[in-house]
Amino acid sequence: MLAKNLIAVGLALVVSACVSQSPKQPIRPQVSLDSSVADHAAWAGYALALVAYGDGRYSFESELKARDSMIQIWVELKEQGKARSNDAYMEDLIQVRGAGYLREYVWTFHRTPAWGESPAGLKLDEFWHWRADHLRGHRPQTHAKLERPKPEKRLSAWSYDRKKDTYTHYYSGYCFPRKLGPFERGELHNYDEGVERDVSVAYNAGHTLILTAYVYPLGSTASESTESLDTEFKRRKGEVQMAHPGALVLSENQRSLSVQGRTLPGVEALFELSDDSSGHRELLHSRLILAADGEHFFKVRLTYPEPADEYAADALEKFFRDFYAP
Repeated sequence: MLAKNLIAVGLALVVSACVSQSPKQPIRPQVSLDSSVADHAAWAGYALALVAYGDGRYSFESELKARDSMIQIWVELKEQGKARSNDAYMEDLIQVRGAGYLREYVWTFHRTPAWGESPAGLKLDEFWHWRADHLRGHRPQTHAKLERPKPEKRLSAWSYDRKKDTYTHYYSGYCFPRKLGPFERGELHNYDEGVERDVSVAYNAGHTLILTAYVYPLGSTASESTESLDTEFKRRKGEVQMAHPGALVLSENQRSLSVQGRTLPGVEALFELSDDSSGHRELLHSRLILAADGEHFFKVRLTYPEPADEYAADALEKFFRDFYAP
């Protein structure tokens, strides 16, 4: 019954939005559903619930209610024998809701800067430990969204402090000032357009040391388990060797990072590779450092000419000494 009622209400809202708007009325958002789930009743219900519960806005409560409605529709379809035979994502959500962690799930995987401060009563630590055992390999999905014909300026996941000349990343809390040790900040880059959870910031020390710091969520590339750091480290080492055929791993070791009094478990690899871009072959060293920090990975790549090993090691220590994440 929920599926039929929700779809009926949602369709009425969408039709009303399309035929009754006037220039004096605010433009209602329209719902957009991915073609890959066009015949998926639960996702259709989710899309319509965003309109029904959002009152023209996208909030934590509207997202929570829409996910809850989607789960309920899926449960009803299963009871009626009309559900798709294999949908691991929906089954994960049933498990999350059954354990009482749907609010924590929505806040962890789907929050946006517009939601502001976290709601009271979230059991994030409990959820973190629970999902390590029950959501291994889980990938959050969103196949529908609200679209406005003339959207307001999008809120960025970066905040900028002009006085301190510092960019702060909303999702991780990591701060990137103009200078860190001998390094000066370069460009900021976003790898998931429109979301800005997966980002990097470039830093350079003269023309000798080239450093890039990356921050991205654990759930985007690795299973949620105690082995995820090692798994992700192997993957990132493979990327370096793929980008630089013939690159040699000179050393690997455990490396803990200290960030604002917190110790982050990490690992480090030192590569030897060659560069022919200047017209002559130059031997380079490149350090890959990866640490796990709560819901995020923090990765650093530092590349420099092989003779600058000692200078690079000292510069890197000063970079981490000055790096902060309040």
